[in-house]
Amino acid sequence: MELTFFAYDENFNLLFESNSLFDSHLQGEKESIPYIHNSSLQIYPSEVKYIAVNIKRNQGNEELNLYNMRLVFIDPDKSTTVKPGQIQEGTEDFPKPPVMSRTEWGSPIGQSTNCGNPPSTTNVTHLIVHHTTDANTNSNWPAVVRAIYQYHTVSNGWCDIGYNYLIDPNGVIYEGRGGGDNVTGAHFCGYNGGTMGVSMIGTYTSVTPTQSALLSLARILAWKADQRNLDPLGIAFHQSSGRTIHRISGHRDGCATECPGGAMYSILPTVRNNVLALLQNTPPTVTLTNPVNNTENFKVFKPVKISFSTLMDTASVRSAISFSPPAQFTLKWVTQFDLEVKPAPLWQFSTSYTFKIDTTAVNFFGAKIDGDGNGVPGDPYFLTFSTSAPDNTPPQIVKYYPQGSNVNNFAEFMIVFDEEIQNIEGNIVLEESNGTPVALTSIVNSESSDRGILTFKSSALLKINTGYNLTLKGAIQDRLGNQIGSDLVSSFTTIPVAVTDGTFIDRFESISGWVQPKISPFSSGIDTLGTSFEISAIRRKGGQTSGRLIYKFAAGNGIIHVENNPGINIAESATSIGIWIFGSLSFNNIYLNFNGAFENKIFICEDNFYGWRFYSYPVNNSGSQHQLFTGLIIEQKPGSDISGNLYFDNLQINGVPLGIDDFSVQPTELTLYRNYPNPFNPSTGITFYLDKSDFVNLDVYDITGNLIESLISSPMESGFHKVNYDARNLSSGVYFYVLRSAGKTLTGKMLLLK
Repeated sequence: MELTFFAYDENFNLLFESNSLFDSHLQGEKESIPYIHNSSLQIYPSEVKYIAVNIKRNQGNEELNLYNMRLVFIDPDKSTTVKPGQIQEGTEDFPKPPVMSRTEWGSPIGQSTNCGNPPSTTNVTHLIVHHTTDANTNSNWPAVVRAIYQYHTVSNGWCDIGYNYLIDPNGVIYEGRGGGDNVTGAHFCGYNGGTMGVSMIGTYTSVTPTQSALLSLARILAWKADQRNLDPLGIAFHQSSGRTIHRISGHRDGCATECPGGAMYSILPTVRNNVLALLQNTPPTVTLTNPVNNTENFKVFKPVKISFSTLMDTASVRSAISFSPPAQFTLKWVTQFDLEVKPAPLWQFSTSYTFKIDTTAVNFFGAKIDGDGNGVPGDPYFLTFSTSAPDNTPPQIVKYYPQGSNVNNFAEFMIVFDEEIQNIEGNIVLEESNGTPVALTSIVNSESSDRGILTFKSSALLKINTGYNLTLKGAIQDRLGNQIGSDLVSSFTTIPVAVTDGTFIDRFESISGWVQPKISPFSSGIDTLGTSFEISAIRRKGGQTSGRLIYKFAAGNGIIHVENNPGINIAESATSIGIWIFGSLSFNNIYLNFNGAFENKIFICEDNFYGWRFYSYPVNNSGSQHQLFTGLIIEQKPGSDISGNLYFDNLQINGVPLGIDDFSVQPTELTLYRNYPNPFNPSTGITFYLDKSDFVNLDVYDITGNLIESLISSPMESGFHKVNYDARNLSSGVYFYVLRSAGKTLTGKMLLLK
């Protein structure tokens, strides 16, 4: 069937007419449904006020039945001018061309998507070219993209725009479907797995796209071909469709459709050659190294790590590498971008090395290396570093968890050494206090900033109200064979009663309501590229997912606000609000935030644990004090970790916890809580509750009664308060902390073990 659209102005004067065919291929989320058909999108200027449609049966059709025909009118609204500086350059190894983000072209849901949380992604093996079959001229292309979005989501009923990218005749590339790189689109005849779809905005049945548009097409395809190691001239099996097609194909190669238009399809061989030419004319460079140039004290067992800007021909790189003075080494390609040059077995101590990659090294497309990064191929790459002096010092523990009393039975184990370690198999033992052995999961031995990090957990949950001993045997050693020597034993006791969950108000199964930290005005001193909040299935306390905060502070005194907007109303019947947190042993502070005001933050814990732990705080809705929960705040502490991951799950009211930092029942009088952790090294938290505002003294004494330090001597408001006491300058022993207020004196005992 052929449709003719007649466009009239407000006085019913005919402005122009346009033709369109019904084309079932637009049902792209799944296999085409033969009795549902859509016409192409028609774009009209603002002076068009009336539309008439004429339907003509194609010659040879014996019968024509129409059911439920409808016209859908889309108003893309006004566009916001996007300055070139707002179009961000990509950060892929082969330069990604500038792409206008969904937010910048005015997507109604911004960078989000309604295609699942998280949306599905795919291993891209084929690049599919389309055309949108609408007007080839327009003065407002972002508005056209918004119209296409509405057409795909409202008219077609898809969850998002179908294409991964769109290109207008001016060569501007637009981000299509939300979800990031390699998200699965809806554009290839229902066989969308393994594809990236790029659509040329316009109709290219009899005319070809502009040179600007074709150049942008070649650039976006070259970026993805380089990233996924795809030969632009290659032909390969496409698993989803079961067809063997070009790596760069047209839409019609997947099913019966005219797309991407006869003229566009006929120049696809030229497009493929243009992509190859771009890749061949871009010399590879070294983008990242470890160590960096002129590093001193590089450890003799560490590999030299090299990252290249494009896919490399591994054989040519292997033969181009040398050291001065000569050194024995082996090569390991992590990817075709990333190479590890490992010493065999060690670099020499106290030696200055020059590492060289000669000009015979070429990339996957045959381009010679550009060693000095000036854009001209054919010069070698050099890296100079010097190794460390001989090391005979055994590894030392920097921090560890669990320890002390009231350890949650969901706790896991983290032990951080001051250097990388080995020989851990069979040398870490967990037992109950009565000697009953406890099975452990596989131990993960990782490294960060030259520290060795062990993480593991018991095969079954730790028992309630039970003592445990964790033993690290003296045979554990660093990478040079220095052993820790004698066995190290850490004792801890779990909480006496399990947590009873209350009423869940957010189980973190959806990102809905949660705002990225970099957007919040409360956040400061953070690395915006290294900080984000997402819904993750990596860890969960209940349900299928949890909230994951990936963070990195850029400077001291950083603040991260994980905001919930517009917030979650707390029922008047609530006596407490609680949340499960998977700690990372970073020692940063964590707060709850209420009523959208930064000053309404309530301290709930220090991140001094590893594994799941429940924290709660009493709420009082009288006077709207805690009426609206508006997120979590992480506050950087001096000397704490500057980066890490925190997980949050099962936000709830009226949960009943048991633990030093957990307050399920608000006291009615002056209360001093037992410090935690206890025993401790080097710091511990002292918590107390004031039933009324008054002058407070909090002092620390040694066992002979000598005053060691005055922690507080000032008036304070009523409520819960916590002081972190650092005793790194004291020797091991028993100390007392004394709270005086309102004529009362309360005393606690704590044990410092070094």
